[in-house]
Amino acid sequence: MKKIITILCIFALTLSLFGCGGKIRELENYSVGEYQGHWSVLYTDEKGVEEIVALGAERQPLAIEKGRIYFTEGRKLVSVDMEGKDRLETELTGMPEGTLITRVDAENFYCVADPAALDCWRVSKADQNDWARITIPRAFRAVDYAALTAQITELVSAKEDQIRVNAARVELDSNGSVIAMELETLAYKSIIAKMKTWDTGRVTVRLTLEGPEVDYTNLNVPVSVADKTTNRAMALADFLTAVGAVDSADIAAQTAAGTAEGFRLMYLVGEYEACVTGNKDSVPCRDTAGETVEAADGGRHFVLAQVGGCDTMLTDSTGTACGNLQVIRLD
Repeated sequence: MKKIITILCIFALTLSLFGCGGKIRELENYSVGEYQGHWSVLYTDEKGVEEIVALGAERQPLAIEKGRIYFTEGRKLVSVDMEGKDRLETELTGMPEGTLITRVDAENFYCVADPAALDCWRVSKADQNDWARITIPRAFRAVDYAALTAQITELVSAKEDQIRVNAARVELDSNGSVIAMELETLAYKSIIAKMKTWDTGRVTVRLTLEGPEVDYTNLNVPVSVADKTTNRAMALADFLTAVGAVDSADIAAQTAAGTAEGFRLMYLVGEYEACVTGNKDSVPCRDTAGETVEAADGGRHFVLAQVGGCDTMLTDSTGTACGNLQVIRLD
């Protein structure tokens, strides 16, 4: 991983630990550092630096739980006591080498191979043989949509920050967490012959555990259109606010049929619009809080589609079979 997330997960009942022979160990004296050409868990006090356990060539977070130190080695989760002894190993089948413990909660460790990964290896703190490969939990997928808006705005660099979304595809994982976006955009550049000129472009976003990775491509096809035309598209801030509302309401997971492979949240993408129109009497309609509302002709809306786990109604232009369509009204 390019960036190590430092974790100190200590849930001890006392402020001291006793090692072999009655030696007192203070939790605050444990750290991860370089030692003789490799990384190790170290114990530092007035007597100097002592290596507790070697971690290998790559730095790892310090993970301590109830008197044991946890780390990964190859495809294994390893734990030792606070003296570096009583070693326990668990083979995590399929886990790539270099995967690290990067997230924790009250019950589990989560080993993640890469910040952009979609899945992780969950290991119980109570029993490290109790493990499973799962989609990364929503608790670790929080998105700051205001910050994302600012990041895209700076990258696109439109005059007066006027950026509009002509169409968009938002990808969600099997938990309903937003993981990627592709936006077709218009960015205001100048006024020519009393009409605003806009640059057409494409914004791609990959939402990793370490933050958004955003890219902008100017398609170099300037268009001059009247305000009434561009006003039909959504302002970037309004679009991302609406995506954030749908994300916070957890609509995808709560309305899933069966076990989904993932979801798509679409805005003004032709085949989804056509499929909804053709099945308008059978497609449920909700607001951005997930409440059922009456369908209405016109008005801005998303189409939410489920990938896998349901009867399909649509194979889109990317060849993806989707079903369980729902309209999410934005106004």
